[in-house]
Amino acid sequence: MTESGSNSLQSKPSFRSLLFKFLAVLVPVFLILEIPGFYILTQYESSDHEAALATRVGNQAARVAGALARHDIHRNPTLARDFLASMASDAAFLCAELRARNDNRMLASIPQKIGCSISDSPHRVTLSTGQNNDAVLLVQFSSQEIAASQQLRQTLTILLVVFGFVVAALAAGFGFHLIVNRPLNALLAAIRRNAETGERIPIAVAKQDEIGAVSAAFNEMLEHEMEREETLVNINRELQHSEE
Repeated sequence: MTESGSNSLQSKPSFRSLLFKFLAVLVPVFLILEIPGFYILTQYESSDHEAALATRVGNQAARVAGALARHDIHRNPTLARDFLASMASDAAFLCAELRARNDNRMLASIPQKIGCSISDSPHRVTLSTGQNNDAVLLVQFSSQEIAASQQLRQTLTILLVVFGFVVAALAAGFGFHLIVNRPLNALLAAIRRNAETGERIPIAVAKQDEIGAVSAAFNEMLEHEMEREETLVNINRELQHSEE
């Protein structure tokens, strides 16, 4: 064997490049599948929660509108304001106002005397009410409650995904070491012993996979070499006897 070949066998083998190539395939595939799925799930949850919030506020507004329709709210604005105040306990509630349909006059509002004049929320519910449908109830609400909850869920989800990915990468690296690195190191050690000392020690083949097949082929090669050496020894012995 040449000196360069001997030096290459004496150098300690390293299979980090194989691990890096393996992770270079695993990481992009994981990200390609994970990022669009996470975005779609987030958008679906957001629309679903907003629909649930609108339904919740709409049901409350409908109950208040039904109660207002059973009373003369034009003569008793204090009672109308008390009905509106029942919705203020909802965390999403921003404002509510009750106006006359014919002249848009403010009959009652929460906050009092301000109503929704300082709010410009895109989330609103408008219902007709009054004994003769002569009033309009406007309720505005905010989705900040959903946004804060969704942000918390997204943060927890991202942390769990990152943690799971790190654990999966570590498990993949450990599995790569057990499945690929150790058998290849054993094979290289046997090749090195054969090259340096001529000692032929078969490798224990524990698994029937590709690396196991390579190890079995190496053992078969050692067996054939020993058979050829034994044949050569016998031929030399016969030639010596023949010369004598």
